[in-house]
Amino acid sequence: MLNIGSDLLMEKHKNKTYQDLNKRLNLYLRNSNDTAHIDEDTKNKIWNNIIKDVHQEKLKRNYLIIRRYKAVVTVCILLVMLISVDLSSNASLFKRLLHSIDNNTIQFYTRNYDPSKENRDIKLDDKIAILNKKDNKSFISPIIPDNYNVKNINENGSNVIINMCSTNNNIIKVSQKYITNRYSTGMARYNKDLFEIENFNNNGIEYNIIRNNTLIITLFVIGEIEFEVLGNNKQEVLDITMSLHY
Repeated sequence: MLNIGSDLLMEKHKNKTYQDLNKRLNLYLRNSNDTAHIDEDTKNKIWNNIIKDVHQEKLKRNYLIIRRYKAVVTVCILLVMLISVDLSSNASLFKRLLHSIDNNTIQFYTRNYDPSKENRDIKLDDKIAILNKKDNKSFISPIIPDNYNVKNINENGSNVIINMCSTNNNIIKVSQKYITNRYSTGMARYNKDLFEIENFNNNGIEYNIIRNNTLIITLFVIGEIEFEVLGNNKQEVLDITMSLHY
């Protein structure tokens, strides 16, 4: 029995010794880590390298941004120059693109037209008003472009033809004809082999622009009337076309 008690006492003392030693070792390790020596020069060198790398990366990123910005500006300048040259051409591709982008509207063609500066012929206005009142019609009196005069007016109740002439002998003819079938228009008169024909829509009205090297014609229907404007000067014909509305 004494031997057994002695063995237990020695085992307990041995475990306590090991526990004390383990605590001392752990405490030493913690103190050693906390008091580890760090070389100041090495620390500064590492820190400076980190700052240098960050600065170089920032410079590189800024350089790429500036380079892309310059490339975009250069492309925009080239596009503006190409569009300017293209718009000066009679066969302008950009004009065609604008027709599609702008919902096929004729307004692009008439960018110089100012309704507040339009010229009118009072006698023509009065005559059209009298015709409309007498026959219960809805003919429209057109504007008169600069340097043009009304040469004559022909009418037979359901048709009105107004002829204009300029001081340099350019002509404009404005025809207005009542039609029984809205879709039986005068488009059949124009051969696509001889004329370039385009279609545009503006404020619900479909305009047919018909032209060759010498003539430009607009053909469109408002209500029961088919309008046809024919002339030598594109802008003058389109200005009159846009003035013909109720």
